[in-house]
Amino acid sequence: MDRQEKNLSDAKVSASMPTRRIDFLDLLRGPAALCVVWDHLAATWPEQSGKVWPPAELLRTHLLEPLGLIQDLGAFGVCLFFLISGYVITHVAQRETRGEFLLKRIFRIYPPLIVSILLIVAIEAPGSGKIPWTVSEVLLSFTLANYLIVPQIVIQGVAWTLVIEMVFYGLIWLMMPLARNHVHILIVIQSCFVALVALLSRNLGHEFFLFSVSVSYLPFLFVGQILYFGLHLRKLGFAEVFVAGLIQLAAAIYAFGSVQPEFLKPGNSFLLSFVYALVVFLGAQLYADRLAIPAVIRRASDLSYSLYLLHPIVGFAVLDGLAGWLRFDIAFWTAVLAVVAASWLCWVSVERPSQALGRRLARHLTDLNQRRRT
Repeated sequence: MDRQEKNLSDAKVSASMPTRRIDFLDLLRGPAALCVVWDHLAATWPEQSGKVWPPAELLRTHLLEPLGLIQDLGAFGVCLFFLISGYVITHVAQRETRGEFLLKRIFRIYPPLIVSILLIVAIEAPGSGKIPWTVSEVLLSFTLANYLIVPQIVIQGVAWTLVIEMVFYGLIWLMMPLARNHVHILIVIQSCFVALVALLSRNLGHEFFLFSVSVSYLPFLFVGQILYFGLHLRKLGFAEVFVAGLIQLAAAIYAFGSVQPEFLKPGNSFLLSFVYALVVFLGAQLYADRLAIPAVIRRASDLSYSLYLLHPIVGFAVLDGLAGWLRFDIAFWTAVLAVVAASWLCWVSVERPSQALGRRLARHLTDLNQRRRT
């Protein structure tokens, strides 16, 4: 095959490989988002307001604390999201060109994020029209770069996980050929990257330290990636998956010990929440083919990103408005319904159209590249 034919073949890769939905992930996205919702609305808001909600307290005392699950299931839900991302992003990287990959990720992540930040600004603006942030701070938060700059001005509090996702996307984009053809080399390079960043985390300035905090979570996504290589593509045997997983565990321990050792302490272990998430992830993968996934579960999966972004904004606003007038359990479920409604509206009006636009632009880019090469 000459160079021109090879380039044409590469440009057509997304059309020639399977694009079917990975069903078992639908079982996990919605519950992962709901775990974070529970953490913030059922536990964090009452705690910040000086209240105790008995259901949340009972769950924490009799189940979560004995199991070592921290942050009232919030860390567990985040770990599920990381595993899902590592798995599915590696999957799409098998069939998309670099241009397609970049466009689809941008239009997947940023439009709903920007809308959520604008909603925060609208809610925070008092009657005078002033907001607590400058225009430049708001614009910077649109890019997620605010999480990597000192002073760190945070507007959308849950977006810290998106910084980690974007770093992972960047690594996949850079090493896409390795993700397709040399998975062992990819795993080694990624693990060394985490270790090197952790090693230098306190030596290259405050901004690099903030970057290293995000990098410390990457091994969780790498485990999802390794499971994809082993259980879906069959490019890794069981022993290789096991060893690669242990390497990621070691990388996570070293990275956390370097930048945030508080998450390694007994009673506050992020790693233990990850282990539980991994067990659930593997269970869903093993048994999903035996289960009929209801339409409501698929819809919850579709809404999971909007649900994640909007729940602290809409949920806290509803609780702030109702908790002084109604019993907290009524205010809580009203807030949950409001969050679901807002998430559906965001999905219909922002997220789904922006994803469709990203796919159209990606197809146009592929067609343009094909015409240039022929």
